[in-house]
Amino acid sequence: MGAEYLARSAAPLYAVQTAVVVDATPMSVWKNVMAFPPLAPPAEWYFRAGIAYPERARIVGSGTGAVRYCEFSTGSFIEPVTSWVPGTLLAFDVTHNPEPMREWSPYGPIETPHLNG
Repeated sequence: MGAEYLARSAAPLYAVQTAVVVDATPMSVWKNVMAFPPLAPPAEWYFRAGIAYPERARIVGSGTGAVRYCEFSTGSFIEPVTSWVPGTLLAFDVTHNPEPMREWSPYGPIETPHLNG
């Protein structure tokens, strides 16, 4: 251990860059960001075990002040829109989020206060 300590070198630094390229027009993407139809339930076992998954999204109103509801298997994210530039920019706050998963327990509902907020 002493030799390792004396011979230590700087840890390597790696840069990682990720991009998602969507082959669609900005307005086509915009339409699907605003709302999308119900999605089929996922088949993976971990979602059936309780991990939340998206089901659909809808928006009430248009422009700044509209409210988007991104509905998951455990409830809805409530997202008031703060900036709205069609095809370019959608910004929102998340004022409510549902549980990230539904836990199974023989003791009834499990309160997880560390996940609130």
